[in-house]
Amino acid sequence: MSHEMKNISLNNIEVYVKNPRFEPQVDENAEMAKILSNKKTIKLIEHIAENGPDPSDLLLVVYSEELGHYISMEGNRRLTSIKTLNAPENIPYELPEREKLIKKVKRIREANNYTPIESLNCVYFHSEDDPLLYEWIKIKHDGESDGAGRVRWDSPMKGRFSKTDDFRNFFVNFLEEFYGSLDSNFGITNLDRLLQDPDIRTIIGITIDRRNQEIRFVNNDAKKKLYYIIQGFSTKKFQVGDIYTKEDRKIFADQFLIKNDDWKDSPINFASSSYPIQNPPNEDTNTEKTDETPKENAAKENEPFEEETSPGNDVNSTPDPDNNHEITTDNGNEEKENTQGIMGEDGDETKRQKRTTDIYKSKKLIPTVFDFQQHFKQENKIVRTLRELKKIDVDEFQISSIFLIRSLLESYVHVYIDEHLKDGLPKVKGVAKQRDKRKDLRELLLQIKSHLETHYEVHAEIPMLIHEISNKSDNNNPMTSLINFYVHSTISFPEKRTVIDSWIKTGPIIQCLDSILVREIKLKQPENTL
Repeated sequence: MSHEMKNISLNNIEVYVKNPRFEPQVDENAEMAKILSNKKTIKLIEHIAENGPDPSDLLLVVYSEELGHYISMEGNRRLTSIKTLNAPENIPYELPEREKLIKKVKRIREANNYTPIESLNCVYFHSEDDPLLYEWIKIKHDGESDGAGRVRWDSPMKGRFSKTDDFRNFFVNFLEEFYGSLDSNFGITNLDRLLQDPDIRTIIGITIDRRNQEIRFVNNDAKKKLYYIIQGFSTKKFQVGDIYTKEDRKIFADQFLIKNDDWKDSPINFASSSYPIQNPPNEDTNTEKTDETPKENAAKENEPFEEETSPGNDVNSTPDPDNNHEITTDNGNEEKENTQGIMGEDGDETKRQKRTTDIYKSKKLIPTVFDFQQHFKQENKIVRTLRELKKIDVDEFQISSIFLIRSLLESYVHVYIDEHLKDGLPKVKGVAKQRDKRKDLRELLLQIKSHLETHYEVHAEIPMLIHEISNKSDNNNPMTSLINFYVHSTISFPEKRTVIDSWIKTGPIIQCLDSILVREIKLKQPENTL
């Protein structure tokens, strides 16, 4: 057998100086300094101090006759973290702010009553050239690898495992009780996006109380419609492009729920359904604010924004493109969208101009994929970045597109923080005043997420999106890390789908920050200053 399990003294294992994460280093100290210079390593140090090393994830080592000890081919961050915890005073001198890190590690040791780890269980490979060794390392770091690697959890899986999102857990349980077992790739986010639209809920005949975790139906037809929609998403009959914007959802409802009665054949067993039928009250203080009529919402929410006309530009609504925007048809030409015949209006279906439902065929991120409506124009870099992003052809310029998306997101994040440092606005806690001393983009977004949830009434999808693109608690690389990887990589380049996915996730977040910035500036300044 080419490998075996061994318990090896930590003093007899050295960090691999040719770790693929960095350029080759001259010695172990230089390699450890590189690893410790990454802010994420301190999180690993804290986690190991609190929980110990992961027993399901062992170091892969080989023995060096020349050096007279073992070399860690896989697991260098963990090995560095444990060596640092065991002896903080041995942190390499090459590391900037070494003394500061020593004090921090000592505090972590004290807070967790840390006992030094003397040895580790490892997988010892007899030869550094063993192809199986490199296969295991590749599988671990090369994503899903068509199923051979680690397969990421989808939304229902995360919802079932996580205990932090009560409504999310409730919604997953509701879907499985109401519909049955869901496929592993069922797009729960798409269904949630659809049901957050008050017009759609009215057409279906459903009320959703997120605070009290309750879903009610007007009649049995409402149950049939919801079952039909879930079935459509489950079988891929419905795609995200069918319901992405407000206008998409109008067409969706008109085509599948109003003019088409296929939903009446939904095989739902009413006797087995425990969810009640109840006429929704005219005014229900328990239901979410979006249950107000669309006109009432628009009147209330657009007051601070005299120039805004689209529901998608609002802080408290799903960020959507304007209803009358330029779209790209299947032949690549741009045309105006014909809204006749939508939601019961007069007009024949055949009079509608053909429109794209597959956003991945689009050449333009704006307006086709997500029609960003800019109102905050005080920052010249933002204005110019957005101008270039609107012009770029994503079929040809994927690298440039990724750079522009990251630049736009980062600019809005810093401006949002800067504006909230001024008098009269709630500050974003734990963020440095100087931009060059702030944390990385991913961590700043998580701090903004908490700030939004505390101080503003934003659409529920925005914090969810920020969490999705920034959080690393599931040990996967979030969207921000992926964007950063392509920005800095010299050998890997993003595909068109990656660029579009990045804009789908970041666009609504940027739109939300844009709207808040405009509102707060208008509240602080005389009207003629804008």
